[in-house]
Amino acid sequence: MIKSHILGAVLVVAFGAAAHAEVTSIGPQGFELRHAVHVALPPEKVYEAFAALPKWWDPTHTFFGKGENLSLDLKAGGCFCEVTPKGEGVEHARVSFLAPGQAVRLRGALGPMQGMGMDGALTWSFKAAGNETDVIVENAMGGYSKDGFEALAKIVDMVVGQQLSRLKAYAETGNPVPAKPAPAKP
Repeated sequence: MIKSHILGAVLVVAFGAAAHAEVTSIGPQGFELRHAVHVALPPEKVYEAFAALPKWWDPTHTFFGKGENLSLDLKAGGCFCEVTPKGEGVEHARVSFLAPGQAVRLRGALGPMQGMGMDGALTWSFKAAGNETDVIVENAMGGYSKDGFEALAKIVDMVVGQQLSRLKAYAETGNPVPAKPAPAKP
């Protein structure tokens, strides 16, 4: 069951989402990504929306398929965890740095990278841009991948980009599903 959720998430991302960022480097031991989005709210409001995870996190990117099983304890050492009512659970990452309203760094390996023995740092920064916010997400992953990191980096890039789009939508509208652009007029 767990593997089917992971596979489903990978397929949804690989075929249904557009990349919103860039893979900044790929090497024999890992990769780095960088994403940025502008949110039409001040940093404290965007951070407040970020703290409301699981409301904006896509439930297809969970081990057990339900976003309500997620929690994020925003304190040093706090857990980004997923626990089901049946007692199943996953520690996705730990908060290793916290500056409320400014930055959160999570250390760990999300999704299938856990089983690969990888580790990484996922940093969310909230930078004031007037009375609005630039959210910057940097992800550095390292470890071993028998098939290399090229394909994995692209998938992770799409997943993180999707989550960032959902955070923006949730912060601005209260709905994590980004609005679809209007069709072009002929």
